[in-house]
Amino acid sequence: MRRLTKMFLLGILAVMLTIPVAYAQTGDTGKQVKEAPAEEVSKAPSTDLKVERIACGVGIEEREVQGEAVTFSSDTERIYCWSLITGCEEPTIVEHVWYYGGDEKARVALDVKYPRMRTWSYKTMMPEWKGDWKVEVIDADGNLLASTEFEVE
Repeated sequence: MRRLTKMFLLGILAVMLTIPVAYAQTGDTGKQVKEAPAEEVSKAPSTDLKVERIACGVGIEEREVQGEAVTFSSDTERIYCWSLITGCEEPTIVEHVWYYGGDEKARVALDVKYPRMRTWSYKTMMPEWKGDWKVEVIDADGNLLASTEFEVE
C-alpha cells in the first residue's frame, strides 16, 4: 500500500510540474514591435501528422494566438507558440522544443487527440533573454514537423 501511495504521489507531482508550462487558459498582454503573418509549413514525409500553421504571440484567447509577431519587446512576460495540427488518426504527443541562441531552453509535451487540433505552449521570459529564439514541433517519432523563429529585442 505504501509503495502504491508513493507511486501515486510521484505521478501527481509530475503532472503538476508540467501543467503550468504546457497550457494557458487566458492570454497575457505584452508589447509587440512588429507584426508578421504566421509561417505556413509542410507535411513531414514519414507521417500523416501535419502542422498546418504555427505562430508566436503574447497570449491565447478562444484557442487562437493573440498579439502575433516575429519581434517582441524584452519586457514581454510570456511568449506563446501556437500550432494547428491535422492528420491525427489516433491520440499521440507532439513536443514544442524552445531554443534560445541555439541552446534548448524547454521541451513541452502536448497531447494531440483529434484530427484537427489547436495546441500551444508558452515560455516565461526573462528580460536578459534578448536575441534569437526558435520553436520546433516534433512528433512522437522525433520527426521535425515545423519550426518558427522570433526575436526578443
